Amino acid sequence: AITYLKNYQRKVGEPNTWVLNLQAIYEERRGNNKAAIECYEAAANVDDINGVPCFNLALAMMKSDDCQNALVWVNKALNREDDAPFKVLRLQIQKKLGYELDYIAEAKKIIGEFNKLEVLDNWEFYWYETASNIVGDDTVKQKIEDEKTRRRNLDEPVSTGTNLPIIIESTL
Repeated sequence: AITYLKNYQRKVGEPNTWVLNLQAIYEERRGNNKAAIECYEAAANVDDINGVPCFNLALAMMKSDDCQNALVWVNKALNREDDAPFKVLRLQIQKKLGYELDYIAEAKKIIGEFNKLEVLDNWEFYWYETASNIVGDDTVKQKIEDEKTRRRNLDEPVSTGTNLPIIIESTL
């Protein structure tokens, strides 16, 4: 798949955010974090509107314990797209860096920015759950468990407890 994406890029002759982001995801899943970070950064530099590659780059950097640069990139993602999951990642990075914040209050604020649980896709649901774990509210945890049960009963996807990068909608 990576070879195909590289060949496609060469054939087209110009970088494509979607292709580079997808290539980075494949690189990351096969354990090549250095190549993944390079591809995410290339994807983030193709345009200055899409926050997804910046988010994915920040996530990969955080996983590599490069939290200072991760914070820079998640802030770039937020400058492009003001999404609640991006804010959860930023809060996690800030916590790892030891910022003096009221993490519970910040997480509660972010939780308020999400849509209703029933309409969140699996990826958003994961980040909602991550924010709620910071808060530690048993009522919210029960709502999450109830929603997981509802989704299982409807054969809908349920959060896997992983913080995988996201794929950009393709324009190809």
